[in-house]
Amino acid sequence: MKNIVLTALLLGIASMMSAQDINQAIMKKDIEVAEDVLSTLASQYFETDSWGQGVEGNYIEGYGLVFTIRSQEEAFILGWKSDNVRIITRNFTRKGVQVIEDDELADVQMEREDQMKSIAFAFLKNYGFLIRQLQPNEKIMLNFVDNFKEKAVINPFPEDRPAQRNSSVLTAEVAQKEIKTYRAKKLSEEEFEARILFGTEESNAELEPDLELLVSMFSRLYQDDLTETFAIRSEGRYTRIKGLGAILEFDLYGTYNENSFSIEFDDFGDCESCEKQKKAFEQEFKTKHEVFLEDFKENIIEYGRTVSSLAADERLIFKLHFDNHQFGGTDTELSITRSVIQAYDEQKLSLADAMEEIKTTTSKVEHHWR
Repeated sequence: MKNIVLTALLLGIASMMSAQDINQAIMKKDIEVAEDVLSTLASQYFETDSWGQGVEGNYIEGYGLVFTIRSQEEAFILGWKSDNVRIITRNFTRKGVQVIEDDELADVQMEREDQMKSIAFAFLKNYGFLIRQLQPNEKIMLNFVDNFKEKAVINPFPEDRPAQRNSSVLTAEVAQKEIKTYRAKKLSEEEFEARILFGTEESNAELEPDLELLVSMFSRLYQDDLTETFAIRSEGRYTRIKGLGAILEFDLYGTYNENSFSIEFDDFGDCESCEKQKKAFEQEFKTKHEVFLEDFKENIIEYGRTVSSLAADERLIFKLHFDNHQFGGTDTELSITRSVIQAYDEQKLSLADAMEEIKTTTSKVEHHWR
């Protein structure tokens, strides 16, 4: 499997600002509006509904906002030519399916990269200023993830396949202060575009083994037989972004008795006891979630010591997606710099003090739970 490394050409994470008084409600609103803008831009520029369906923004204090724009496109192998050249479906557009061959992929990729850059220019120039609470040195990064590469396979995946590495193909980033300077007409359009830093993938023979192993360790730590709170569903996945660190994602479900919370509707579709059951479930979830997070934070510090591929000022970021039965979902993000983990490993920090340095945010994901 290819080892995709994002070379974002970062000049280094800006020195940490003092604790910010972030209004989470305003930040959430700004992020959701920006996600919708990026989704629309992706659909317009790529002329396909497979790009932009999975736009997700995350604020990381001291770094800025990272927007991940995913493609949900699949590629199917239709046959083979001489010299083992695949014939695959690619470029699903509203006009139909384009059939291409392996030796045409380079041209397709170059065209896609140009489209991604156009989206980045359009968003950062015309909409980036709508993120109101970023500090001047914090950044907006766009991370384009093209999943089709991992889906274009002949043989089914083995049962114990390795951690999935998201195939990030392009990043674009700029500091908030540059956006403000451009909006104040102190930079021309060409000068502003020149300050947007682009990073493209580098393909190597192997995954980064320490990050793959970290995903594997957490996947084993949180299986049904080892946890009484939440277990990880299927394999985890990670994205490496130079200058930022590594983002590890896991989907989780409750191992306690979730089935005791079931919703029953009468003949007219009304739920007589929904609110009561919802409150009971939410209290149970909150209790289990708090217990889980304390254990998870300790494991971040202990097992994070095995990671050597990150720089001291880069971060381990864990994005946890909890399935809350019929009552929606919950997302929790935990972030810590490698320097804190190193300090614990060198016995300069206690475990408790190191755990205190983990930044944690939790948000509710509303589902229609009928």
